[in-house]
Amino acid sequence: MPTLVHLADAKEAKKILKNGIKPGKYAPGVFFMPVSQDFFGSHQWLRELKRRRVKTFVGIYFRLNSKEEVWYGHFNEKHTQGHLGEGIRDFLNREDRLGYEFLIERKIEPAEITKVRHLPQGVGWRYVPHNHRKENLCVCPMCVSSGEINARKKINKVEPPEPRLPYPELLARLTTETDEYEVGNLFSQIKSRRRRSDPEELRFIIDRGELSDIEWLATALSSFKHPNALKMLLELCRYDEGEVRELSAEAILELKPGEAKDLLREFAHDPVVASLIS
Repeated sequence: MPTLVHLADAKEAKKILKNGIKPGKYAPGVFFMPVSQDFFGSHQWLRELKRRRVKTFVGIYFRLNSKEEVWYGHFNEKHTQGHLGEGIRDFLNREDRLGYEFLIERKIEPAEITKVRHLPQGVGWRYVPHNHRKENLCVCPMCVSSGEINARKKINKVEPPEPRLPYPELLARLTTETDEYEVGNLFSQIKSRRRRSDPEELRFIIDRGELSDIEWLATALSSFKHPNALKMLLELCRYDEGEVRELSAEAILELKPGEAKDLLREFAHDPVVASLIS
């Protein structure tokens, strides 16, 4: 049975010894690494994890059967699901082991833990392996939290936002676009800012009759200040499809929060709408 290590806050060590290692609040399981002669490789995540403002990490060592089902692979690549022994073999056979990780989708029981060990706090890499620059090249929610300083700048540097198209161009493209994904992208750009223009220019979406497009239209109408936006939404509250009626009622709640319940009272007989104003 191979020995494995999970890095944890030293303050949690006693609790872990008593209750085991539980998956984190936002993690699908327990992350760990195999213990090998490559001490740096086995404990490589320590400095990166310290960026989450944990003062001292300890190693929680435990043992699992090599037939245990786990996920393994480089952190920014698609992971493989398989036996623990296969994952360790893949890890040890790699020339470059930095960035590798293992995940098991269950709690590690107290009986499986063998020891807790204090570790040198300077071991490992930061931000990304082999990179000494200070920008974070991984912008997933685990690496860049929404409340982090300059989070939006970091995300935009790695994943530059698409330039916003002028409204007339968005309208023109909607008249010919048939791909559902692209239609959604165009409506997302329309909804991204408040608009004073007359949304009646978008009535062709209703006339076209494509359900997913009409759902997008109902969502986007809440961004229009023009009186016809409310008129069109009330019209869509009578649409045959329940999803369209629900999205339209939600848009009215967003567009006219103070008046929405009175405006929607005539639709109280509709259980889809009634659930939103009750």
